[in-house]
Amino acid sequence: MPNDPGKLRLLHTADLHLGAPCTWLGDLASTRQKDFLRTFRRITECCIEHQVDLFLVAGDLFDRPSPDPSLVLSVQQECSRLLEHGITTVLLPGTHDSVWGRSSLYRTDDFPDSIILDHSFSDGPVRHLVNGIPVHLYGSAFRGEKPEELYPFMRRRDAEGFHLGMVHGSLKKAPQWECRDKDIPFTLEDLNSWGLDYVALGHYHSYQVMEQGGEVLACYPGSPEGKNFTDPGERFVALVEIDAKGARVVPLAVQTRTHASLSIDMSVESSLETLKRRIAGLADENLLLRIELTGSVDAPFDLRDILAACSDSFFYLDILDRTRFQDGALLRQLAREETIVGMCVRRFQEMLQDDPDNRETIESAMKEVVLRFHSDSGQRR
Repeated sequence: MPNDPGKLRLLHTADLHLGAPCTWLGDLASTRQKDFLRTFRRITECCIEHQVDLFLVAGDLFDRPSPDPSLVLSVQQECSRLLEHGITTVLLPGTHDSVWGRSSLYRTDDFPDSIILDHSFSDGPVRHLVNGIPVHLYGSAFRGEKPEELYPFMRRRDAEGFHLGMVHGSLKKAPQWECRDKDIPFTLEDLNSWGLDYVALGHYHSYQVMEQGGEVLACYPGSPEGKNFTDPGERFVALVEIDAKGARVVPLAVQTRTHASLSIDMSVESSLETLKRRIAGLADENLLLRIELTGSVDAPFDLRDILAACSDSFFYLDILDRTRFQDGALLRQLAREETIVGMCVRRFQEMLQDDPDNRETIESAMKEVVLRFHSDSGQRR
């Protein structure tokens, strides 16, 4: 059933980073790479489920300019499947999957069932018909132009139909904030001056809708699957509906797995056993969790013991020891001993006084020495 000809429905995503190496996950890297592709397929299912007219990908669909051919084929197949449902895919190259190099997939691969906005800023918008209504697509792959050359190109033309922009760039947040030319900086005032019905943005990994005077101008949908712990929580795509009253945006959560970070003050944690129980209470096989342990401790503890007890309850668990171990009773006792450990502790204490700027590194080494050579006392009580 065709959509209302006076209404345009879009699904907008960006920054999928398909093929990201994820090497920091070690043996889990390949599984995580498959998660990214699984999320992309979930997004195309959302396109079909919500009967959208256009599927907009505002840059960094791939994590590099020349991804694995099998990955490109998977994307091509999904775009073809969407077209069978009457949904046209519009791709904008980003910074990771740029058109600069000769080996760029947008130079070497064919996307016959998609519109690729890979032309220069100087070219006009691409015209496409949706249910007989013209849709004018303003967007360009960065090819070395100065960002200010983008602005005249993006201004609305005097033509009937819907006018949509696509930019893989950076919203300026402060005058002193610097970015590269290829990041294509722009302001909220720029978005407003273009006069477009909606601007699909990419580059920032967090969901953010830009409004002025109560009217939606643009949206960053954020990355639909977090690359690392700088992309925490739920991840979204933007379901957009445009008519004579303007644009309305609804976020749809689509991630396969979730990143989260947690800080725990060991100064108030009663024991390692209660810490383990607290971590176990967060168990989720689809969670990538990073825990930072802070505060002061009387005795060092072995992170390997905590990880061994808790890791199987998560897709990935990382624990960072940022605790301070300097003035506890155990340390004072060891410092009085005429043993190798005692000599080491005294030397570390001298180093802490002489080089306070490297406190974290020195204390970390002292913890390791005490833990290895005084394991009986290394259990927190």
